[in-house]
Amino acid sequence: YIQTYTPEHPAIVTAANHNFDSFAHMELAERELLNYPPYVYMLKISCSLKTLRSAQHKAWAALDLIKNQPGIQVLGPAPAFAERLHGTFNWQLIIKSKNRQVLTTVAKMLPAGWTIDLDPLDLL
Repeated sequence: YIQTYTPEHPAIVTAANHNFDSFAHMELAERELLNYPPYVYMLKISCSLKTLRSAQHKAWAALDLIKNQPGIQVLGPAPAFAERLHGTFNWQLIIKSKNRQVLTTVAKMLPAGWTIDLDPLDLL
């Protein structure tokens, strides 16, 4: 049994009809349109600092450092899902590229104090 407010949603309809191929084709087309894996590689960089102002400043400084790199798309900076955790403020940037080597170059450009996650399993 599936309880939903949107029974016409394509994921629900294809699941109810056991139509994996149709769902996979729709999902892959959407991921390609939005530049998500498997069509691009992703890099998540995060910083955690004691004050909101310092976290924001560090995140914007990182954007200034990397924004002119060719072949990337940057989302953020923005607060992480858990913006404040254990007394620190957490900010992040998501960088996308069709070339994984470009992302490793970007990661090497960052100063100390960044958490780097190449091919992150989640964006939270």
